[in-house]
Amino acid sequence: MELRCTLRRYKGTDILTLVGDIDWDGKGELRRVAHALDGPRVPVRVDMTRVAFMDSTGAHFLTALKQRTTAAGVSLSVQGTPRQPTRVLEPLRLTDLISEQPR
Repeated sequence: MELRCTLRRYKGTDILTLVGDIDWDGKGELRRVAHALDGPRVPVRVDMTRVAFMDSTGAHFLTALKQRTTAAGVSLSVQGTPRQPTRVLEPLRLTDLISEQPR
């Protein structure tokens, strides 16, 4: 399933909603949203409820986003992460970003 990303601000938080597969084919869409989040100045919440699949492309994106938010002094949380993407994040020790139990 093609990756779609939407970014909106709600109550002082940038909410990034990811829908579909986060893989090599979605790299351009991830670049677009990373550019929109350049220099995050408010907390960022990533909603992965509707992510069907994620490979190392998504792990790299989340790692880079974590580094950028940390450098900016704002928080990053990931919500609604299904089992498969959680399994990708576990070996990288990125599951601490997940603020809700995996589905």
